[in-house]
Amino acid sequence: MPKKSWRESRREEGSRQEGSCEKGCCEEVSRQEAPAKNLPPPKAPPEVIPLHRDRVKRVATGVVEQAQTAVSQGVDAAKELGENIVDRVTS
Repeated sequence: MPKKSWRESRREEGSRQEGSCEKGCCEEVSRQEAPAKNLPPPKAPPEVIPLHRDRVKRVATGVVEQAQTAVSQGVDAAKELGENIVDRVTS
């Protein structure tokens, strides 16, 4: 008798009921709630040192300025592109 391929042996095993795995890895999971774990309460965020607060504010202000500059330059570039397209179409 020739040796069966893994597919053929799996097809024969397919007739088994779910949860009847020999290894026990396919056991049906019960729908019971897990017991509550005794976890410590969440830690409060550390207080921000005033010097750090000033630095954060300064850096955030710089980022906002850079973003505003980038947006305004993008708008100007889009306007110029639109004008160039209009010039090509009309000429």
